[in-house]
Amino acid sequence: MAKPEDSDNDNRLNLWFNYTFVLFAFAVPWSRSIISVSSLLLFILWIAEANFKQKFIKIKTQHIMMGLILFVVYMFSTLLWTQNYSKAFLNLKDLYFLIVPVLAYTSLQKKNLPYVMLAYTAGMIIDVTLSYLIFSNLIQFENVSPDNPRVFMIHLDYSMILAFFIFFALLVSVHKEMPLHKFKKYYIALAVLTAIMLFIVQGRSGQVAFFITSLFMIALIALERKKYTLLIAAPLLLVFIFAAAYMLSPNFKNRMLNSYYSLEQSFSGNYSSSWGKRIAANKISWDLFMDNFWLGTGAGDNIDQFTEKMNDPKFAEIKQLMPVFQKTHQHNQYLQTATLGGIVALALLLNIFFQLAYARHKETWSRNLIYITVMVFLTGFIGEPFLAKQFTAALFALAITIGTQNLHS
Repeated sequence: MAKPEDSDNDNRLNLWFNYTFVLFAFAVPWSRSIISVSSLLLFILWIAEANFKQKFIKIKTQHIMMGLILFVVYMFSTLLWTQNYSKAFLNLKDLYFLIVPVLAYTSLQKKNLPYVMLAYTAGMIIDVTLSYLIFSNLIQFENVSPDNPRVFMIHLDYSMILAFFIFFALLVSVHKEMPLHKFKKYYIALAVLTAIMLFIVQGRSGQVAFFITSLFMIALIALERKKYTLLIAAPLLLVFIFAAAYMLSPNFKNRMLNSYYSLEQSFSGNYSSSWGKRIAANKISWDLFMDNFWLGTGAGDNIDQFTEKMNDPKFAEIKQLMPVFQKTHQHNQYLQTATLGGIVALALLLNIFFQLAYARHKETWSRNLIYITVMVFLTGFIGEPFLAKQFTAALFALAITIGTQNLHS
């Protein structure tokens, strides 16, 4: 039996874990340094808290948590057959965030969930407010223009942050049993303002994720509640929103036109545009994946082998992009995962989404939050490896944490 002073110490450590998680949630939309420090502190506090037997018993009964652990462990095991360790570090460093939901599953107290959500909301308010101030030319930041008013991250990542928060705010406003529902009027306003900003910034990943996830949630709600008119009315409203954005937002209009022309050029063999680079990357990545089907290239060798493949005569028209791909990623989370760790890694990644989608929830709001998380990231992963980016990897971890606090054992 634990001594009273031991119990007091455990409670104190757990209290600090919960404080730190609230800080982590607050930082997710805007602060790299706080995300890094708070996530490290979470791990240290979780270790110091001990009670490992009880924690492991709880973790091993939850398939989502086991799926996250298996994926991370396997991806780090690919260090055993890689040669480029510096690039391996860059590819794997942000996968640590997938362990954060596991830590929180055993140590985050459900009663503190409203504070976590409130902290996340406060962080988003800071981020979006600064974007509007820049857009309105009221303040200025170096290397940030009113035409693309993102402050803390590149536009691709920011668009994903915005897209997810729109759905989060709508969930809070709709579900009466959800924490913070008493502030529903404010969350509706936040959802509208965030949606407008989504179409101001130049990030297509979040815009596409917003569109696809909206269609999915509309279909889900219509079928569950047998309100079949929603299947017609809601998609029409969605089309109206995108049409209005096209007419009112020069950024959105230009990005849509650029997408059309870049796709047209790509089909003609010109891969110099944004979409063209992604198509080119997908072609070479698929070939690389098939060459290393089972176990991949290893954690750090994918880009080295990727650039070598450009010397293959069948990729002659893509070789002009070599300087770009020598320095960056493969513009697709699925292919990046598959080339790093083979079909095993890809299967483990998809298993995370499978386990999330089929989890049993005590409350509808948490189920819907997980569905939204699955759809936003499944879609976003097509255009960018968001698990290799700090802000989006941290958001993925936070969304899973919030959504898995109401699971059936």
